[in-house]
Amino acid sequence: MTLFYLLIDHSFRSLRWVRAGHDPAILYNPHSDTFDELRGSGLPMGVDGDWRYEVKEKQSLSKDQIILIGTDGIWEAQNAAGELFGKEPVYEMIRQNATQSSNEILAGIIDELNRFKKGIVHPMI
Repeated sequence: MTLFYLLIDHSFRSLRWVRAGHDPAILYNPHSDTFDELRGSGLPMGVDGDWRYEVKEKQSLSKDQIILIGTDGIWEAQNAAGELFGKEPVYEMIRQNATQSSNEILAGIIDELNRFKKGIVHPMI
């Protein structure tokens, strides 16, 4: 089993996380229009009982940043031609909807993924 465990400290504007084989979370800063992946080493849980997981930290977060914890089931989804959806469409949906609510961002990603799987390409991506 994979896991991405994230603690958000609003008072110190920081993140602390541990990865256990799960894809890195995505952090978007709309002020600089940049994406970072919250990486770190870590095997899936149960693979090695002696493994010591690494706690990572990011400080100095700014207002309006967006964090997405996703699954490879999104970016590795395929259409009828066998093409992968990839992370770029996810990044673009986050970018286009950065002022929207988290539910609206999620709905945009799901809608775009469903269009892709049906062979419909969004003109903005």
